[in-house]
Amino acid sequence: MFATPLLEPYEHLFYVLYGGGGNGKGILLDTLHRSLPELSAAVTSKTLLGGRNGNGGFATDQETLKLIGALWAYDEDADTITLEQATLLKKIGTGDTMVARRVQENAVSFKNKATFIIASNNPVIMSMTEALERRRVFVRMRDGRAEEEFADLLKFRDEHGIAPFLMASCRLWEVRGDKPWNDVVIGSADDLTEAQQWIVDCIVANGYAVSRDNPHHETDMAHRNTVTKLGLKSKPKRINGEVVRVLVVRNERVFSVYRDGTAKDMTEAMQEEDAAKTVPPLPDPIEGGTVVTPDDCGYPVTFGTVNEGKRSYDWTKNRTLPEGKQPPTGVAAYAVVPVAGMAVIDLDVAKDPATGEVLKDAPTGWDVFNREIGEYGSEDFPKTYLVGTPTGRRNGLPSAHAYYLIPPELQGRLKNAVHEKGMPVDIRCEGKGYVVGAGSHISGGDYLLLDLPDGQPPMMPPRMVRWLIDHGYVTEPDGQASTPKPEHAARIPSLSELMRRPVTVGSIANGKPDMTPIPAGSRNNDLHAWAYGRLLNHPDNAEAIRRDLFERGQTSGLKESELETIWQTIRRQLGGDR
Repeated sequence: MFATPLLEPYEHLFYVLYGGGGNGKGILLDTLHRSLPELSAAVTSKTLLGGRNGNGGFATDQETLKLIGALWAYDEDADTITLEQATLLKKIGTGDTMVARRVQENAVSFKNKATFIIASNNPVIMSMTEALERRRVFVRMRDGRAEEEFADLLKFRDEHGIAPFLMASCRLWEVRGDKPWNDVVIGSADDLTEAQQWIVDCIVANGYAVSRDNPHHETDMAHRNTVTKLGLKSKPKRINGEVVRVLVVRNERVFSVYRDGTAKDMTEAMQEEDAAKTVPPLPDPIEGGTVVTPDDCGYPVTFGTVNEGKRSYDWTKNRTLPEGKQPPTGVAAYAVVPVAGMAVIDLDVAKDPATGEVLKDAPTGWDVFNREIGEYGSEDFPKTYLVGTPTGRRNGLPSAHAYYLIPPELQGRLKNAVHEKGMPVDIRCEGKGYVVGAGSHISGGDYLLLDLPDGQPPMMPPRMVRWLIDHGYVTEPDGQASTPKPEHAARIPSLSELMRRPVTVGSIANGKPDMTPIPAGSRNNDLHAWAYGRLLNHPDNAEAIRRDLFERGQTSGLKESELETIWQTIRRQLGGDR
């Protein structure tokens, strides 16, 4: 953040520091202003962004004057940022030409050079356009720190000022390049209006909300802000024979903040009722005769062998070999691999995440499914090929593998997950893993066939699907805003770690600039801006910059002729002699 106006190749980033309080936002911004008062400007976001409705006016023109000559502009305690203010926010963030004037003076035009920093504990509502997604940088501050926790920071600030923060920021740019983390979510379940809470409750419970049924009236403008704030979209849905407009989740990363809070509240409200529910025991093992395998019942699976440690070394290759089509013979244990369109749900025991120790007093996956989805054998948790596993049996707890077909809308999206969000439920699905099959005998115990489906293999019912989505076992469909993992999965280094690293002048991560592919829709503009900024600042390195442009452009899907056009355009813009 501190080095952004000095190092970004072109003006495009603005920052939102979000948190409730007691998190140090004010200390950081005050340090910036105390050290560089002539280069940092304190502004009022609401006025600068055109007022509540974003219409601008004379007050906005006056506030805009503060940006002239500044490298940083910040609001320590910003009011709610609304969708209507996004146009001016984008202009400020991208360095567009702006207009400012004083009382009784002519207007002046200038290009903004200041990096805009918004510190707020109020909702920040922005349109989910690709343009804003690329430009905004969310910083979620850790709230509720005690005053004494800032003593060392304040002492450090008073002794050194902003210089160490600038140096650390420059070093972070050197290490990470100019692409910000994009997996940060801001917002709080505590800042919802009654109308917004009603919508969230409906979506968490049913998967959608019928806007016209909302008992809490919103104006059109307020409704648009709600849809954007919660990461929703409108779509038609047939309900009781009538097609109506409903709100559904468009961006799970944005909505997850509100979903998690509401789901927690609902869970707590239902705990007394759930505790009173009697969970049915696992069915008794099916005795006698040859053990029926899942392929006998029509489940799409392949097979492999398993050793005493539950390890299978041939399950992957067997998926395409004839020997993978039938259970292996003459072995004590075998692996079952669900293929495309199928999953095995491992209703496991709860375990301590640090030690792996079984938590005997905590609900098992069998308990959770029976209480939160439906009783086994019901429409929501139908009878299926069910295998009792030895982990629970050794500890006097129920545990089992339940086999189900995956509905078409979930195929390719179900995670091969283990205890997602702490739930005692694992998933093995669509060729991405295996389970030990019924009738297997290993040193840890036996895998016992407990039940069979009534007829054809059952498909996961809607309520089971909803539970899996709500608890993070499903990725978002293509075409929707995803929850990307940062390319650099390592943690952000501490200030002291950054400052101890040796300086490598003139290089970025591993001596290479950011070469990650750029998605369609912004490739030409982003590549042009990226190469233009590098050539402008490093004209002596033109040949290497050209090679990098062609390499990154081709990995992004552009043809060589398109990249040559981009390069020649940049050369003409910079005088043709670079």
